[in-house]
Amino acid sequence: MTKTEIVQAAFKVWGRDFYQNTSLSQLAKELGVSKPALYRHFRNKAALTDAMAACFYDDFTAFIHADYERAAQSENVSDAVFILIGRVAEYYARNVYALIFSLINVYDRKQTVHFAAEQLLARGVDMRVFDHILKKEYSGDSLLMQMVFATLTFGMAHFHKTGNSFSKAPSEAAVRNIIAVISEIIAGGLGYTSERVDALDYPALENRVAGTVDHVEDNPLIKAVAGAVAEAGPWRASMDMVA
Repeated sequence: MTKTEIVQAAFKVWGRDFYQNTSLSQLAKELGVSKPALYRHFRNKAALTDAMAACFYDDFTAFIHADYERAAQSENVSDAVFILIGRVAEYYARNVYALIFSLINVYDRKQTVHFAAEQLLARGVDMRVFDHILKKEYSGDSLLMQMVFATLTFGMAHFHKTGNSFSKAPSEAAVRNIIAVISEIIAGGLGYTSERVDALDYPALENRVAGTVDHVEDNPLIKAVAGAVAEAGPWRASMDMVA
């Protein structure tokens, strides 16, 4: 048993229940070894999680690096943006456990943007190049990028849930289709009319996702922003539409 085998098993074992249980005993059982055998490779769970993070960044940068270089050299801003979006979408479409790990153990860290940028830079992917590409045509503010990331995340979550990716790997056709769908939504939104947006029952939608809704004062600004994005997408949603 090697460190790499332990790390790969941890992605699957802990990812199956979304890291609600990160028991080394559970991991040892999966590997068919004793718990002390794991301690010969990792002194504790934190050390193993750090190794998983390093593995995630290694795999992610290796997967996107060629297209990152191609995007950085492109003179067409839209082409460059969607080359990167498509490649990131493909990585997560092919790696359900990487998606779960990144959401829970990467994007949940404090100062995650800076931490992730440092990890990527150390592996040859400088996200400042991406920022520069965005600012040629878009504002590049953090809210825009959060909406793009949210679109990609929810799209991938739905893709893996409906395709039962835990049991079988998605087909090539399915991967290509979800890349196209996510790129289309980011480029132009859901295509909802303003009438359909106004008719959306936001509390009911949240109930479907979380099972409950916090009873806080309704914020019309957040609803207006959500409506603008649903109608036109994060790239084209404007403050005029929100107003």
